[in-house]
Amino acid sequence: MTMNSLSKDETIVIKEADAGGATVIMDSDFYGCPITDGYIQSRQLGLCYKLHLGGVRNSYDFMSTCQSEGGELLRITSQEIQDHIADFLTDATCHLVILIQGSDRNSEGTFKFEDGTDLSYFNWYGSEPNNHLGDDDFIFLVPDQGFRWGDGIGVATTVSSFMCEIAMV
Repeated sequence: MTMNSLSKDETIVIKEADAGGATVIMDSDFYGCPITDGYIQSRQLGLCYKLHLGGVRNSYDFMSTCQSEGGELLRITSQEIQDHIADFLTDATCHLVILIQGSDRNSEGTFKFEDGTDLSYFNWYGSEPNNHLGDDDFIFLVPDQGFRWGDGIGVATTVSSFMCEIAMV
């Protein structure tokens, strides 16, 4: 297992997957992130997340990719998480729109997570959400807006990147 410390808040990048399964990084002061290749652990936030870049897919492919890794699309539930993810994407010089969890595809204007829970934190930019194309159901982090949120249509044609999270143990 290889780990690199990235910042003073003890963010850890998981560099290698453990083929043996449920290996966990543990610390006497905190809990850990299951070892899955490419995941980043923020101990301060109790969050394990991964940025997937490229490849045109639809939203359900994004979700199934996260599920196959034992997680789900990233949920941003606070300003603290929003700031951390925006800083991470800025440091990574990401210039791509990034899909995160949350949509209003079942009831226009009512944004929910995939499990049906209402979103209680939002970070929209400008006039978003605006349903500009009439079917803008998904939430994206928009790089030229400081990774604030926009709503968008048809992720297969608008986005190729997304973020997953897995549970801390």
